[in-house]
Amino acid sequence: MFGGESHTTSKTPIVYVSSSVTNASDKYRLFIQEFKKELRLKTPALVLEWQDKDAPITEGFFKRNLRNVEMCTVMIAFVDGPSIGVGLEIAEALTCKKPLLCLHKEDAVVSRLLLAAQSGFPIKNYKTLDEAVDIASKFIIEHQPRLHAG
Repeated sequence: MFGGESHTTSKTPIVYVSSSVTNASDKYRLFIQEFKKELRLKTPALVLEWQDKDAPITEGFFKRNLRNVEMCTVMIAFVDGPSIGVGLEIAEALTCKKPLLCLHKEDAVVSRLLLAAQSGFPIKNYKTLDEAVDIASKFIIEHQPRLHAG
């Protein structure tokens, strides 16, 4: 279920990418897949893989998404469009005090509630896939776990 290498160390950041799935276009889903692929290439992160628009809608579906937020080191949320699921995951990340980065396409309209809450996390815009990956890579490296001496 994880992307990247099959083993981790205590220094390996675990990244959960949250994005709209239900109402997302195929083009947007492909963008998110490419974003994750590029993060795996440009960072030491273990990027969780989870994007299945055809997954059965069960209580386990909800718990699995929240568990991904709880176990990650860093969460990156795409807030390009309205998504109650992404909103719930952002709320969980804030509750768990996870480092959170919100990204949106330069011309996207971002939720006013999210903009009002941003004092604890950055909301950045991007023009291209490469720019989104660069912003996220820097954020991941900045929040990468450190080995403790002793």
